[in-house]
Amino acid sequence: MGKEVFYFNLAELYEESRLFTPRLSANIENLLSGKIEDNLTSRGKREGIFTGVNKKFIKVLWDDGQEESIEFAEEQKEIAFRCENCSHKIIYWDILLSYANHGNFLCPNCKTTNLPIPEFQNEVHEEREWFFSTNLSTKSKLTNAKGSEKYKKAKLLTSSPAGRLAITGEKLVLKRKWIFPQPLIADYLKRHLKKSNITIEALEKLLGYNYSAAHWLRKDFSHWGKGGSLPRPSDWNKLKEVLKFDSRYDRLLTDVVAMISTVRPHPKGKNIGDVWEIPTEPYEGEHFAVFPKKLVERCIKLGCPPGGTVLDPFAGSGTVGEVAQKLNRKAILIEINPDYKKLILGRCGNVEFIE
Repeated sequence: MGKEVFYFNLAELYEESRLFTPRLSANIENLLSGKIEDNLTSRGKREGIFTGVNKKFIKVLWDDGQEESIEFAEEQKEIAFRCENCSHKIIYWDILLSYANHGNFLCPNCKTTNLPIPEFQNEVHEEREWFFSTNLSTKSKLTNAKGSEKYKKAKLLTSSPAGRLAITGEKLVLKRKWIFPQPLIADYLKRHLKKSNITIEALEKLLGYNYSAAHWLRKDFSHWGKGGSLPRPSDWNKLKEVLKFDSRYDRLLTDVVAMISTVRPHPKGKNIGDVWEIPTEPYEGEHFAVFPKKLVERCIKLGCPPGGTVLDPFAGSGTVGEVAQKLNRKAILIEINPDYKKLILGRCGNVEFIE
């Protein structure tokens, strides 16, 4: 399992995109009569129209006649956790890499195996002015993004952003509110399945699935997912009835938000690309080939998780160690030339030397 997982976090280094970014109208009344789709909460697909809006919530009339108030969000939120044993703060990559290396969660602080608890912040939803409409004819545009009319007339779906926008239009879709590691939920469910003495075949039959529920128990993964998946909110509630587990992860699986689906760049920016232009830096010490700190910083952010360890087999003056400390990473530096010892000390401060 560990061979399939690696840390490569492009999100740390996204650059500002030049692609046109559509924006919602400042007048939220213009959102009324927008279309919304739900492919998440249950097995069947629902479509609806929002009949009421304010700056935090929308009121939806679904095609099955149900009405619902749903939180609106521009992006999903990554949730922090705390160790069940020592209450140490745990981040996303602590959990994911622990499952990659150990097959379970091992707290980096107290070294115990447990199931970390999510830390939800108290959210204050103050009263906001609502706007309502009885117009039930859906509109296809929600932002100021512009599609090309030539594609719309030809009804030709292309890879062009303008073409996709013209044909598919814009809508809201339901997504999970929180970002969290899937293997943690798989581990939690497997423990309770074992405790309940229920086979996966029996569970599939109880839930009316064939070869679907088994994927909820799989911990083989990469950052983008491998064999594992997450139960839908409706499935989670059924699982809770069958397996009798507690409520610690309920909100992770059942909290949903409405997010806009449109043609736009990644909200955090664009990919940094394969060729980097980084200027050299002057260095006063007695070393003729010093890395630019910006180059080292970029590589560490991409390839080493927070709290992780960087290995530099040719340490030289200690640039990698200095930058690693700045970025809250540990470093192992290897250098054959004893003359560079004082340079490394000068840049890295408190260093343990093994000769």
